[in-house]
Amino acid sequence: MKTFVLDCSVTMAWVLTTQNDDYCREVLKSFEEWQAIVPGIWLYEVANILRLNEDRKKISRQESSDFYKRLRSLPITVVEKPELQSSELLLWMSKSHRMTPYDTAYLYLAMDRGYPLATRDQAMLREAKLAGVALFHP
Repeated sequence: MKTFVLDCSVTMAWVLTTQNDDYCREVLKSFEEWQAIVPGIWLYEVANILRLNEDRKKISRQESSDFYKRLRSLPITVVEKPELQSSELLLWMSKSHRMTPYDTAYLYLAMDRGYPLATRDQAMLREAKLAGVALFHP
């Protein structure tokens, strides 16, 4: 099975309909033939965005719960890189790419593994292009 790196901007568009677009829907459909990997920070980003949108009454607790069930059904693997060496590299990359270390984790994973990156984040798209990382095209 082919692999790509999935970022949170695409993931959350599947539950936050105001952010959903053709690209995000195509990425979701691609799981028929592809699998995704995500950095460990993805888990926290998903939870945080769901909580914020529940607090703002944009989604219900049930919708959050249903979304987690949907995510668990997809071939998504969380890749942890807890070594201090990786953290230092993320700091350096975040400075050179002018991105948060959180966003840099996705770029780093795509660069490290040589996989395309699925993102809607314009800054990440720009920096991925500069780093030679391909955009995922389902």
